[in-house]
Amino acid sequence: MRVVHCIPSLALGGAQRVMIELIRQQQLRGIETRVLVLRGADSAEDWPSLPVEPTFLGHSEFSRDVIGRYQAIHAMREYVHRERIDLVHSHLWGAATLAAAACGGDQIPHVVHIHDTNPWLYSSRLRDVLRRMITRHNLRNVTRYIAVSQDAWSYNRGPLNLANRPVQIVPNGVNTDEFFPKRDRVSRMGEHGVFRIGMVGRFTPEKRQANLIRAFAQLRNSGAPVELHLAGTGTRMDECRKLAQTLDIDDVVHFAGMINDVPGFLQKLDAFALPSDCEGMPLSVLEAMAVGLPVVATAVGGTPELIVNESTGLLIPPSDVDGLASAMRRLVFDAPLRDRLASSGLALVRERYSWSIAAEKIVDLYSQMVSQRQR
Repeated sequence: MRVVHCIPSLALGGAQRVMIELIRQQQLRGIETRVLVLRGADSAEDWPSLPVEPTFLGHSEFSRDVIGRYQAIHAMREYVHRERIDLVHSHLWGAATLAAAACGGDQIPHVVHIHDTNPWLYSSRLRDVLRRMITRHNLRNVTRYIAVSQDAWSYNRGPLNLANRPVQIVPNGVNTDEFFPKRDRVSRMGEHGVFRIGMVGRFTPEKRQANLIRAFAQLRNSGAPVELHLAGTGTRMDECRKLAQTLDIDDVVHFAGMINDVPGFLQKLDAFALPSDCEGMPLSVLEAMAVGLPVVATAVGGTPELIVNESTGLLIPPSDVDGLASAMRRLVFDAPLRDRLASSGLALVRERYSWSIAAEKIVDLYSQMVSQRQR
């Protein structure tokens, strides 16, 4: 079976990392995989070695670029026929809408992978209304969907008229050969004198790193011996740097930028925070749990499916800066709480969240779709 994964860009993000893990698992199962990237090679952001060589179309997925949309659809259709693709697996709506248009006329099997929850799906802005209309129109022939959580599916299906479409819920997994506790999770404050809190994620509006910095400033100003380590790049990174300077904490807020060694970054932390406004099934939380970190996160999207408050982590309302500061303070000063949350989170990940399990479900779905087409 020959499958192409289609994605808007290779900019560092959860969907991109999920795609790469699935490709690795699918190759182990004898599936011939390809990667088709809508944007140009400059969208790769020095991505670590991919299991396959990607093809870059050099087009925009945004609705305002009408000519670019038609060019991308034509290029995708030619690619699928030239490479004799059996099935298209698209990630994120920008790729899904164009792939649906490219595959629809020839009835090439196409499965759409829903990774997140985006505000534009409910926005009343004209640009977002038009984007929903275009997305709904292009998706009319797509019959199969994968969602990373029940919440992600519920959030997306209404505004895109997907209520009667079949969906398979396939939670993200963790590669526990790469993500594991470096040693027993105990506070390392005695070793380096500070408690290290961190986050991995793109600097975009919905990730709300600014809220984390504000909450961290409260914690730091209360006298807690803490540092904040932020990994990732994006449009809001400079704004967050300036905020740290304004709050006079830039000496203890460290911006790691693009990182290739995510496990190594996490293993140097003492706790993990995710202050997002929206999530599908946050891969970063799973990975933090897998290395034995206690986690505090906002109760949005699929996050509560991972974190049971006070059991496998701490949950706070979105945009609650004071609540985030209070939760982080508890992690800094309550060692028994840290150990309990870290142990429970680690056990949960090891028991339920495996890429092998996820890949098996998706490969079975591939086989059903391809066999139905051949009948």
